[in-house]
Order: sequence, then structure tokens, then C-alpha cells
Amino acid sequence: MTSIHLPNWKWINELKEAPSPSFKFWKKLLLSLAILILMFITQIFIGFLADKTGLYKPSALSSRTMKYFDNPLLLITGIVVAPITEELIFRKLFFQLFLKKYHYPVIFALISSFLFGLAHSGFIIPYIISGLLLCYLTYKTQRIIYPMLAHTMFNGLLILLSMGIGG
Repeated sequence: MTSIHLPNWKWINELKEAPSPSFKFWKKLLLSLAILILMFITQIFIGFLADKTGLYKPSALSSRTMKYFDNPLLLITGIVVAPITEELIFRKLFFQLFLKKYHYPVIFALISSFLFGLAHSGFIIPYIISGLLLCYLTYKTQRIIYPMLAHTMFNGLLILLSMGIGG
């Protein structure tokens, strides 16, 4: 019988390590930035297609996002707490831990990303694609900190852009 071991919080040590400004560090940081840009392009492109085809009403997301502006605690949660928690669940638990055990990156990236999309409810396709991009970043860097950084920056920029559009 095969067993799955839950994380024992060793990832905390990964967060404590100060990344040295080596070539590898800058390469991983640049890859994180590229993934962030691709996530935005995905959101814009799929949002445009969905709007043109009538599959999705973007105003629902905008009204849901607007609640963050009234409560600073929600703002911090949406920008920092949620992305870090989601990365620990979907990239660390559902992707990296299963990948170490079974070695099927594409399968576990698809499963993790589909679950990530379902967790965001509504129109899940852009979230599945973002999940795949974050799995790729996790796979290439072998560190959870880089997808956490990209995801946090994505949420922060998305909320800031929404504030500019809605406020």
C-alpha cells in the first residue's frame, strides 16, 4: 500500500533562506516575472474572448473584487495570505509532493491546476491556465517561494488595477 505523507513544515526553512543574488537567483526571478506577465495576458485574452462570446460577465468579478477596498484586512488577505496559502495547497501539496512520489509532472500539474480553478469558482479556465503556469514555475525552480511571489504580485496588481478602474 502506498502512502502519502503530508508536509512537515520544512518549507518554512525555504522561506527563511535569504536567496543569494547569484545568476540562478536572477534567472528564477526573471522566470517568475515572465510567468506573472503570462498570467496577465491569459486573463486579458480569455476575458476578451469570454466577453465577446457572452460566456462570462466580467462585472461579477469586478463587484467581487470591490469588497477588498472597504476592508484593509481583506486587502491583505487577498494580496498576501490567500496566494501563499493557495501555493502551499495546490503547488506544494498537490503538485510537488505527489510529483516526488510518482514522477508524472504533466498529470499532477493538470490535477493541481484543475483543483485550483475549481477553488476560484466562476469562470475557471483562466485560473486553470494560471495554475499550469505556476506549476511550471514550481517545476523549473524547484522552490515554492517563486510561485508564491508571482501569485502574490499577480493578486496585488490585479486588485490595484481594479481600484484604478472601479475607484
